[in-house]
Amino acid sequence: MRATRPASLLIARPQCSPFSAAARRPFARLNNRLAPQPLHTLIVTSTRTVSSLARTFPTEGFEILSSDKLYEEEQNSGYDAKRYYPVRLGDIFRARYQVVAKIGFGCSSTVWLCRDLRENILLTLKVCITGEEADNELAISRHLKSQDAYVDLINAEHPGKERVRMVLDDFEIEGPHGFHRCLLFTPIGQTYFAFQTYECPNRTLTKEAVQVSLLRILEGLDFMHQTGVVHTDLTPINIHLEARDAKFKDAVVCLEYAEQIYPRKVLSDRVIHLSWNESTPVTSWYPVICDFGLARLGKPKQKYSGDVMPWIYRAPEVILDMEWDYKIDI
Repeated sequence: MRATRPASLLIARPQCSPFSAAARRPFARLNNRLAPQPLHTLIVTSTRTVSSLARTFPTEGFEILSSDKLYEEEQNSGYDAKRYYPVRLGDIFRARYQVVAKIGFGCSSTVWLCRDLRENILLTLKVCITGEEADNELAISRHLKSQDAYVDLINAEHPGKERVRMVLDDFEIEGPHGFHRCLLFTPIGQTYFAFQTYECPNRTLTKEAVQVSLLRILEGLDFMHQTGVVHTDLTPINIHLEARDAKFKDAVVCLEYAEQIYPRKVLSDRVIHLSWNESTPVTSWYPVICDFGLARLGKPKQKYSGDVMPWIYRAPEVILDMEWDYKIDI
């Protein structure tokens, strides 16, 4: 039987007067009054109190989208509004994590940028739909972070560990129609698919990018495979660019301000925010392997059977209904 809402969970929806006129301009035109502060004042541990770090968000000054059209997660096949938690900008979860921007969505979750009001750092928050416990993703992350995972490794500081995105923390919140699992991650850059599609001339990666990417991806896979993890869903959508320097951090901090004036669809019981659609700056060729929702956890070199992998990337042994192992990731 589930417990009632924890006392530590607070969901606040701050009310405020409209933001300044400058904030209503498109993201690319934000003036210097909304420019981010120097990076070190924004991402290091803060001595300010949680209440002073929490921000208020405008209640007007943004475009209201038509209620007759479908947007974002509403366009998913089988979409059920009651299964999605109605996140709004400014919400504060666990008296600590304030939602500042929407950065994505899927069939089983919405993804947000949030600020940790205790540590004054930005994190990625994944809010799962009801019935989606994310047990596999959590189990894989806990295994990879545990000491047991390194028993068979010659070097516990395997370089591939940095190429794998793990869950930093998780918690549960109660919504109007059930409970929702929430996962916290370190922010990362755009997917390789988006980078190749929108940033590369003729969708062609440079020789340098290919060399660095392949080497680092193989390091990440070697780390996973030695600890008994097979990803099974390795695609350009599940590989992201790493965020490494102040240029990326500044762009993400700017997003906090830009997202306040992004269009949204306002309904009686929820708001459908549009995801941030600006490209994040490319600050590293280093890849990060993400999304372990379909991964398998077992012994190193363990054999499996059954359908896995998207059709376009499916390994021959899977197509032929043969036993398969970690090599399908390669």
